Amino acid sequence: MGLFRTHSLFLAIISLCMILAEGMYKPSVAIIDEKAFHLEVVGGLLNALASYSESTTVYLHPLNFPDRPVDFGFVDIILRAKAQLRGLPVLSMPHHDVLIFVSPEYRIDYVREFIDKSKPRAVIAMIHNGDAESILQMKTLHPNLHIFTLSPHVAKFAGERLDMKLDWMLPLAGHVPSKPCADVQLMKGCISGFAIQGNMDSRRRNYTLIWNQLDVRLNASDALKNDDRFLINVVGSGSPSKLEVPVRLEHRVRPHVNLRFDDFYDLIYHNFALIPTIASENYYDRKFSSTVITSLVTGVPIIVQERFLKSYTFLTPSTVVLQSDEEEIMDVGIRVLNTPAEKMSELRGNVNHLREQLNQRATSQLKSVIDSTKKKLDLGTLPRN
Repeated sequence: MGLFRTHSLFLAIISLCMILAEGMYKPSVAIIDEKAFHLEVVGGLLNALASYSESTTVYLHPLNFPDRPVDFGFVDIILRAKAQLRGLPVLSMPHHDVLIFVSPEYRIDYVREFIDKSKPRAVIAMIHNGDAESILQMKTLHPNLHIFTLSPHVAKFAGERLDMKLDWMLPLAGHVPSKPCADVQLMKGCISGFAIQGNMDSRRRNYTLIWNQLDVRLNASDALKNDDRFLINVVGSGSPSKLEVPVRLEHRVRPHVNLRFDDFYDLIYHNFALIPTIASENYYDRKFSSTVITSLVTGVPIIVQERFLKSYTFLTPSTVVLQSDEEEIMDVGIRVLNTPAEKMSELRGNVNHLREQLNQRATSQLKSVIDSTKKKLDLGTLPRN
């Protein structure tokens, strides 16, 4: 009898260990950015998936690694997140339970090859722009496919093209500034200028409009001529020559090219507001403006008209600088310069609070997919490789 009891106890312990092992198992997750851009979305995903960091691998384009001519420092962000880092595989795609593709519409053939060879349990596709032709091919990528966009208006547009209801999510990672601006400092040297971010490309941004407005306001006001805070910081990649800044405005327009990630956000953090300079109507109904992410990451409000809020419906008048129909952008800039520090601090706080809300929402959405995959693995309805 004693031997029987000992044997039974041994089996019970083994069973308990197996149950605990199942409960501790975390599905392996891969974030794949098959381009050399949209890294801000990768950073947001890493933050939202912090509880899965040890089982997460990030695959980046070779241009994002430090041995390239331009090092944006994004590798450091991945390493701080304690995720594994790999270059994009070419021949053999390792198996992961869940694959998350950032802007898969840019290289749909590579995405399909990765899925076919990796044999994941679930696939998440995060669409940036809803008008890409390749989106029509996404339905057949995987039986357990979850398509998201970064904003409601892109979800609506892409969903209509695919004839299916799409959801959106916006994972974000807040920037910690090297020199935080206390309330009393906001108007006293810590904050200065207005920022335009992104590729220096006149096809995407209407720079001429801003330069003309800046010129007119400076010529009309001695006070503004003597206010060194009234300037534009253009932050991004590309050639400053494409900005076509008039010589008379060169001291008021400052290009900042190819900054590292932390430096990029740090510079923008110290501006009063962001100017989106949208040059295409598509950003209101089918494309996503990266300036929105920059605003939410840094806490710097964006200057927008009310129609912008109708597309990016998670933004509200309390999280942006609202431009009236009677105002031009530089009129709003002057108004912001004269806004009390306490009010600007409150506005930035609202932006930061919205970021946390959006990230919590994204975390919940991602966990829902991953935990569902884990549950199926635990129940044995999905085989493990």
